[in-house]
Amino acid sequence: MTMISKYSGTCRDCGEKINKGDRINWSRATGAVHENCESGSMVIRFSSGAEIYRNRKGRCEDAPCCGCCS
Repeated sequence: MTMISKYSGTCRDCGEKINKGDRINWSRATGAVHENCESGSMVIRFSSGAEIYRNRKGRCEDAPCCGCCS
């Protein structure tokens, strides 16, 4: 369920702070997640400008095809 946060806390997916008034997705089973964190992935940007996407476990989204996570 998408809602406005009544309390501050920590996002289950990204670990960042949820402030009072932020839009979150919440369920009793999983807890609070920023509205834009629902996929559970994060973008890693290198100094070269390259980007990779990692899931909640820290593995590349297309792992283990390149071998960087194994």
